[in-house]
Amino acid sequence: MSKTSKLLFALFLLVMIFVVVPHGVVVPRFLWEGRLQALQSQYPNEDIQAKRVVVALSLKPQLMVSEISIHNPARREKVELGLLKVGMDLVESVRKGQLQVTAISLKGLNVQADTQQDCSSFNTRCFPVLPATLAARGFQGTQFANPGFFTPRLALHQLEIEQANFLVRNPDMQQEFSGKIEELKVQLGGTEADQQFSLGWRIGITSASADRPAIANQMYIAVNAKPRFNQGNELQLNHLKVNVDGNWGGFPWTGTAEQDELRLKLEQANNGEGAPFLKLAGHNLRTYIRRDDLPETHQAAFSAQYLS
Repeated sequence: MSKTSKLLFALFLLVMIFVVVPHGVVVPRFLWEGRLQALQSQYPNEDIQAKRVVVALSLKPQLMVSEISIHNPARREKVELGLLKVGMDLVESVRKGQLQVTAISLKGLNVQADTQQDCSSFNTRCFPVLPATLAARGFQGTQFANPGFFTPRLALHQLEIEQANFLVRNPDMQQEFSGKIEELKVQLGGTEADQQFSLGWRIGITSASADRPAIANQMYIAVNAKPRFNQGNELQLNHLKVNVDGNWGGFPWTGTAEQDELRLKLEQANNGEGAPFLKLAGHNLRTYIRRDDLPETHQAAFSAQYLS
């Protein structure tokens, strides 16, 4: 190989490293299929599939897994995810000796489930269980007592969910409980202007039977706040605003809630050995709700200086 050819080859490699690699390269399936099979053997009651893994290398590398499918026939639940993107900070990872996961993005999330619960009203038992179970597994995977470098540690600065839908059916009672997250974005760190928590969530319930017509309940919930993490994994939401609007029980409703500060902390009962629970504290809570067709007689307001 001539000197000119060697120089051209070296330039080609530099282009590949500094242009192509940061934008992502497909990881051959044989390199990650063993990990997928290990997960499958760990959870034999679920069918776990993934189509492609892409890695983008830079000082803030990204791991992207596309077309993920997890099916639990016993629970009659299925989760499909178009794209899971995990971002890391390489400099902080080297400094702390452990991978620092700083950003998580989910796109094209679809959840389907069948149930025998009565979902004619807002009922938490009608919410799918599998997505929360998967999130708990992912969090638990970061909680090893003696982690190695490739054990990820959550140091989230950004969480984003786009195009998330769930649908729960009760075929026997002809009921459908559906929801759509139009937007969920959490941005931490930086100045207060950079901090953001925003949620747009649409909920719908449709039920029908042979002796009554179909009833459709729909509600839209919008949440905005300025978030930050305190010591002890406490999440603080400043300038919290919640707006609710929709038709429920055959009537139009509007509601608002505002709070200067709300602190949330996940704790465990029995000195850290019992069931987990969410502890809330805050001050200056103001709420208001009204039925729009009869606002003079159907409205209520509530306020509290302290909440705990």
